[in-house]
Amino acid sequence: MQYLGDFIGADTSSPRTASASAFVEAYKAKFGGEPSGPGLPNSFDAAAISLLAYHAAGNGATGAEIAAKVPMVTDPAGEPVDANVEGFKKAMALLSEGKSVSFQGGTGAVTFDANGDVSAPAVSWVFTETGIDERQYIPLEEVNAFIQSLN
Repeated sequence: MQYLGDFIGADTSSPRTASASAFVEAYKAKFGGEPSGPGLPNSFDAAAISLLAYHAAGNGATGAEIAAKVPMVTDPAGEPVDANVEGFKKAMALLSEGKSVSFQGGTGAVTFDANGDVSAPAVSWVFTETGIDERQYIPLEEVNAFIQSLN
């Protein structure tokens, strides 16, 4: 504490959204414990988005054709769909009609910027005598607004 008492750290955070909580609950129901491996919700969301984009592109689609459909799956203005059986059925039906969806997964509502990067909520934290304490949760909307202010 003598040397790090004034240090403030920052890191990405798991989103505090209904879809992120639903992912944790579904994981616990299936595997009997908390998702503790690195990137589990991210990996789930990446696979789901890829599969939905493949569905939108059609059987036999190339990688480029699938990638071109990702914006239809992650459209903030699209119909929100949950990452469960009902949500996937709804998403597939909408995508088959040429409509876009907003996939709500284990990491929240996933959106990609022009470079193909995703944002995440953040936290600031400090060292204390007993460990690390969170000081502030910064929601995704605030992170994205900050990033936009830099442009």
